[in-house]
Amino acid sequence: MGNSLCLCRALSIYEFKSDRLLGIAELESKFMGETAKNIQAAFEQAREQGALLFFDEADTLLGKRLSSVTQGVDNEVNAMRSTLLIELERFEGIVVFATNFAKNYDEAFRSRIGYHIEFSLPDLEARQRLWERFLVDGIPLEGARETLISSASTHSEGLSGREIRTCMRLALPKAFLAAERDGFEPKLNAEHLLAAIDEVLATHSQVATSNSSSRTHSTQDAARAKALLGIQ
Repeated sequence: MGNSLCLCRALSIYEFKSDRLLGIAELESKFMGETAKNIQAAFEQAREQGALLFFDEADTLLGKRLSSVTQGVDNEVNAMRSTLLIELERFEGIVVFATNFAKNYDEAFRSRIGYHIEFSLPDLEARQRLWERFLVDGIPLEGARETLISSASTHSEGLSGREIRTCMRLALPKAFLAAERDGFEPKLNAEHLLAAIDEVLATHSQVATSNSSSRTHSTQDAARAKALLGIQ
């Protein structure tokens, strides 16, 4: 599944001077009402500084509001999301949301987002460029570099750029362990790369996301929101 970027304003109508990257840790608070205040403060700072606001892992913030409110913390989650909706309406600048779970957005947020940009998994050409970038010149190789890149690119279909980086981190120790075992100078070869790729590909089936009911999604969504508020 590719990443999704959502822009709440057209870039052409607002000239920003800087950007503001917001992590969840900067917004969350264990005190009731404080997370909503932090959201308000973030938008106010962006107005003052002419900054672009970037929210990573945005599905935690933009998830569906809770319809079955049973306790005070549920009200707090809804209040946090209502605050964000209000601030988005008032804000004249640019807000960017990034997530792997855009389908979890509340409809009220989705309708306020002007542009949805999907980043799909890299195709063969993109994977070749990624492998060329990660397989830096300083790494001693067994075999032609172009052959290794071609083999790894073909074998790594379905992997993201981050997973390809993980493959490199797994392959390099294999080269050192093989060299120590056999008494040779360490060199990275196709066997090491393909073994690392197979390990990462295996996690796709071993750590699969099962199809859950809407109730399960709602429960998980509520749990993420409560974590954001610092409430167990």
